[in-house]
Amino acid sequence: MDYPKSVPNVGLVNGKFVDEDAAQGTVGSLIPSSWGNAVTDEILSVQEAAGIEPDEENHGQLLDSIRVLAAPIVGSMRNGRIYNPGLTSSITFTADQVVVANALSGKHYRLSNVNKTLNIATTGMGGMDTGTSPPSAWVAVYLAFNPTTGESGLVGFNTGNAVAPEIYAGTHMSAGYTATALVSVLVTNTSGQIKPLSQKDRKVVFPGIGVFNSSADNASFQPINLVGVVPPNAKTAGGYGDAALTVGGTINFAFAADAAGMGSQTFNSSCAAAYGHSLIWTDVPLAEKQTVYVYRSATLNGSGVRQYMAYCSSYTF
Repeated sequence: MDYPKSVPNVGLVNGKFVDEDAAQGTVGSLIPSSWGNAVTDEILSVQEAAGIEPDEENHGQLLDSIRVLAAPIVGSMRNGRIYNPGLTSSITFTADQVVVANALSGKHYRLSNVNKTLNIATTGMGGMDTGTSPPSAWVAVYLAFNPTTGESGLVGFNTGNAVAPEIYAGTHMSAGYTATALVSVLVTNTSGQIKPLSQKDRKVVFPGIGVFNSSADNASFQPINLVGVVPPNAKTAGGYGDAALTVGGTINFAFAADAAGMGSQTFNSSCAAAYGHSLIWTDVPLAEKQTVYVYRSATLNGSGVRQYMAYCSSYTF
């Protein structure tokens, strides 16, 4: 886009439009319809890209559009932290900055120096959106912001075993808190208490939970069900494993995203006598919800037993 320099008799002065000066007897510049339409179309194209409906009386829509298009991802955070070393009903979330919004393509807000507490034994801002302390459930934690008052707080939402949206989609949010972002997904025990965990940004670690135990080989990748161990929102999972032989031989133990072995992380070892080894599997992508795949095989130097065990101790959401 540029000034209409190529239009004959447009009357630009130093490359820009000028007003008519009756006292000096000079006419003002012309604004050709083609140029006026082009300018308007340029602006409207930005609004269209931002998903903002044109309003002739609203003169702030271009700025709103730029803010939407330049905004970071909803829920992105810097130095987000939760540390919960024991069973409790209350956690504190801190972060240098978190991005919240009223819609994925809506108006975004950056909240700084966040330090908020959630008590799932209560209801309302700072507690569950409705009900209290759901037992054996995944609780989505949302940071909510009231643009009118500038107040913010945490709200818990019982997801059941469904994927929690990045922006709160329930019907019990406190009035005025129109901008939200998912900042954690936590699990409770049978008494409705939050289990131990440590979170940094969008990665959660916790004491290892056994998810696999077998004394048989399998020549293909087989699924391991992680329901109850990682949330439906989990994008990756990680943990550790143990493999052992009661006689000498060779062990192959691997974890992957799917049955085809996508992104597999493999452990291979051999020894002349009975032995056991441990391995770490880290941030394996979950191609299927709450499912990771495992492959295991061993060649024994004689009669003996093999044993494979796996534990999950982390996820990202």
